[in-house]
Amino acid sequence: MVLSRGDDYPIHQTPEPVAFAGTDRNFYDRYFFNGYAPDGSGFFAVALGIYPHLDIIDAHFNVVRDGVQHCVHASAELGMERMAMAAGPISVEIIEALNILRIRLEPFENMAADITFTGRAFPIEEPRFTHRIGPRAFMDYTRLTQNGGYEGWIEVDGDKQDLAAGTMGTRDRSWGVRPIGARDTQPMPGRRYRASSGNGPRSTSPAAACSSTSITMRRAMPGTRAPHGRARGPLPMRSPRGMAACAPGSNRAPAGRRGARSRLRYAARPNR
Repeated sequence: MVLSRGDDYPIHQTPEPVAFAGTDRNFYDRYFFNGYAPDGSGFFAVALGIYPHLDIIDAHFNVVRDGVQHCVHASAELGMERMAMAAGPISVEIIEALNILRIRLEPFENMAADITFTGRAFPIEEPRFTHRIGPRAFMDYTRLTQNGGYEGWIEVDGDKQDLAAGTMGTRDRSWGVRPIGARDTQPMPGRRYRASSGNGPRSTSPAAACSSTSITMRRAMPGTRAPHGRARGPLPMRSPRGMAACAPGSNRAPAGRRGARSRLRYAARPNR
């Protein structure tokens, strides 16, 4: 049975149910948001990605408060439900398509948030991007970008603060093919290939995005729990742009700068 809620909407683009996205295992569908206070005193970023052929949904919430970066990572089985837009405590809701979206972080490990994005103008459709390595498509995706404003609040360790008046930022939506999950072990024709058991290409500077802050990590992983400070396998989501050090696609807490505080928390939490 592959019918899902999406099949009741007139959005099909192939004869197959919405649960299927072509034939490429690396197909993805993702949201990304960032917001800044006018005086630079506050910053947050949110990402939510769906990987239909891995049957996984991942999400990330990140806020910088008083020089400390607090992060929540979440991952859940998608259950072939493309209309599911929540992973653990993190969710995205479309209030008005292409204009107003709501981001929520349900209370989790002393963090919570409720934020609404309103577009400043109609989104921009960026040109389709295709990158090939030899004959093989490595990336093939489309992105929309939209500037806008944010309203709402974020709570960290009992300190609930409204977003500063005039908080602005950018959101984007991208979908298509990018390398996700396990590395493809099939050699590229005419190229030397070195086998690797890693989780695909890693950032050359994994601490780049967090080098000036301390970091508090909180990770929600349904159905699994690991001891404090130990990872239970990588999540298949790639790092949102500009957040390499806090990527859900990494199986270890970001290194940060030397001497930075880092905590990684685990919790079992079902996807709703």
